[in-house]
Amino acid sequence: MVINERLHVKRELGRLLANLFEKASEIRSINSAEGLNQIVGECYDDAVESAYRRVAKKHDAVIIEGYSDAVTPLKWVEKLDSVLGVELSNVVSYDPDKYMTAVRVSSHMRREVRASEIHRLLTPIRQIRVQPFRSQEVIHGLKERIPALLLQAFGLE
Repeated sequence: MVINERLHVKRELGRLLANLFEKASEIRSINSAEGLNQIVGECYDDAVESAYRRVAKKHDAVIIEGYSDAVTPLKWVEKLDSVLGVELSNVVSYDPDKYMTAVRVSSHMRREVRASEIHRLLTPIRQIRVQPFRSQEVIHGLKERIPALLLQAFGLE
């Protein structure tokens, strides 16, 4: 657990933090962005792996979602069943073994690998064009379209 020393906590949040303190295996204090970056650099991989293993023990399927354009080389993941890339108006499906190979090879060259770099190395198995929604239609439209899109992306349609 990481505590920002400059953060002033409201009473209700203080109770929540007290509960978290009791369960934390380690508590580290920071007072700068540099301090946070140092802790993230030291602990990120182990924390993500630990969370993944806890979730994987309890569930048959685990979805690992990336963010922004970063692809974290998950060295501890032995096998992926499928890989989807999602961008505005486009969903692509990649061969999971080829995708992981591309990530591992690229990660030897640099720590942070970009999805755009990996996508240039591979040909998608499937590509699905998705028409964008107007803002007021997003929630209803996604609820309606996602099941069919997933079937298509996994080649089950």
